[in-house]
Amino acid sequence: MAQMYPPDLQPFLESLNEMGEFFSDELSELRQRSYWRLMEDKCSLGEWRYACTQAMTRETFHKVPLPAQLLDYVREYRSAKHATGWQRDEMPDGSHTREQLLQLREALITPEEVHALIKSALPGYGWEPPQEDTPDAAD
Repeated sequence: MAQMYPPDLQPFLESLNEMGEFFSDELSELRQRSYWRLMEDKCSLGEWRYACTQAMTRETFHKVPLPAQLLDYVREYRSAKHATGWQRDEMPDGSHTREQLLQLREALITPEEVHALIKSALPGYGWEPPQEDTPDAAD
């Protein structure tokens, strides 16, 4: 089951407050905490963002939708994800999860390249990468 974690709180609140601003519906701190408490174990951050976007795109009433309505958008997201075969945590807009981005970064640049960049940017930086053990030519 998808859920959000403490590091997701800030982006969650940013999306929630964006909806509040969009709908001209200021959200008190208590109301914000209530949305978090009600939604944190029911959807992922990507699903939440999708629900917020859909609400702002499709709702016609000037009020932040109640959690039940937002959960309908989450279910819609899941159905679309299942029907189209999206990867487990892939976003519908094609963006990647943090883990996927880390894997891409590691595939694009080696530690040696990082060291060379640091050395060129900071001459005199004394760290040297460990050398691989190579047999002596005299052996």
